[in-house]
Amino acid sequence: MKKNLKQLRSEFIRHLFERDLEDFFSEWDNNALEFEGTPDEFHNFTTELARAGYYGRACSVLEVGIAQYEMNTDLLADFLNYGIKCGMADKCEIFYHQLDKINDRKKTWRAFDFSIDYLLFKIGEENDDKIIVQLKEEALNLVERFKKTLPAEELAYLAEYQIYEATFDKDTGLHRLAQFLNDENRTAKVAPKCHLRYIDEMLEIGEYEEVISYANDGAAEAAQEQEGVDTGYFFYALALAKDALWLKADKGKPNEDKEEAATILCYYQTAYDTLDENKTAYFKVIAKRYKIIANIAGL
Repeated sequence: MKKNLKQLRSEFIRHLFERDLEDFFSEWDNNALEFEGTPDEFHNFTTELARAGYYGRACSVLEVGIAQYEMNTDLLADFLNYGIKCGMADKCEIFYHQLDKINDRKKTWRAFDFSIDYLLFKIGEENDDKIIVQLKEEALNLVERFKKTLPAEELAYLAEYQIYEATFDKDTGLHRLAQFLNDENRTAKVAPKCHLRYIDEMLEIGEYEEVISYANDGAAEAAQEQEGVDTGYFFYALALAKDALWLKADKGKPNEDKEEAATILCYYQTAYDTLDENKTAYFKVIAKRYKIIANIAGL
């Protein structure tokens, strides 16, 4: 039974919305469906399946797509992305090497990023230090190819940090990330995800001046038509960092700098107004810290 993927995607979204997927999957399982579609339609349908948590079914569709479009790097990359989430590591290994043999110039960001994610998955599953070192070298080599092929893409630099973090060398990863962000000649001019990761790490270890510096730049680079990060988090981090420095300023004595306190409250309010709605834990922190600063400053 032939099934057009564009139509199937629409049916799946409708059944998902109606919370009636049993009938949808019953038809799928009881009929020998032959999936028909373009590479983009294979990608779009499997993205919806994976978003709903059906990684195994997404992989089964992708296998059909890869058989039809064996040079399509997005479909191969998608399989790596979903396959490691549903116990299909053996097939991932086959498709990883198939993808790796394709000319780098034909690859999208997904091909590089998800290949690196697959290697990170293997590192996480490995206990032999020698093999971990080999996988680290392979992943870092892939990062360099990523940078060379897609020089404007920030994800290569974020992946580089993740590799060092996964191989017990977080300090080097942070150093490399800071080097990239401080490079005035960097080709990846827009890097909000890298800023976000860096300030998150700096906030955790109490490097508040660093947080303030990089959060401002991150918020600026997040000003894009399609927002790739939660911009509100930059203002949340700014508020927390300035809050900590303000309270520490007079060695335990109440800080009388009301102007700076007002700035902190402004950042908290901006964060509250712009954070994604699902960040309920952040909203609780904002409400508490706002009261603390306002009460101490007498505002």
